[in-house]
Amino acid sequence: MTYNILACGDSCANYHGHGLSIGLNDCFKFGHKPNILGIFNHRNRFTQDRINTILKTRPVKFYADSESWQKYFPDMIQVKLRSWDGHLYKTPDRLAHAHTSPFIGMSLAYNLGATKIVLWGCDFVTHDTWTKQNPQMAIELRQYRQLVDALRREGVKVYLGCKGSLLEEFLTVDINEQVQV
Repeated sequence: MTYNILACGDSCANYHGHGLSIGLNDCFKFGHKPNILGIFNHRNRFTQDRINTILKTRPVKFYADSESWQKYFPDMIQVKLRSWDGHLYKTPDRLAHAHTSPFIGMSLAYNLGATKIVLWGCDFVTHDTWTKQNPQMAIELRQYRQLVDALRREGVKVYLGCKGSLLEEFLTVDINEQVQV
């Protein structure tokens, strides 16, 4: 089962709109309506514009780690986050995390039975904090590499949907998903 992870980087605009998807935060700004939406920050961490975009998403399922979203999504599935320790666990209510949402989205996809994960908008190029210039980015990339390696050992293939990501250090673009930009 393939899951597309829709993050908020610019390359998410290239997502073709097909298949199961886990959207993160206000990914709906690109017009893509994910099946599942995951928000792994307290509501107060978002500007009102971003909250308005999140509310327009209207996913089939909504996952969050903070009860602050319950009034907007009464059927939300609350999860707990655990720091990445280098090991995958099948615990759908306790997801591995690093510092950025796509990592948690990949953990959720694994727990939902993914055999293939395609990342869109996981660029780390224009993000306010997580770019090459951030000295902590090297640690974040190392944790992503560890997660991808652990997923591959479990038989889960991980790809990028298109070029333009720092993750190209260790991930390739899926030729079945590739779009011309």
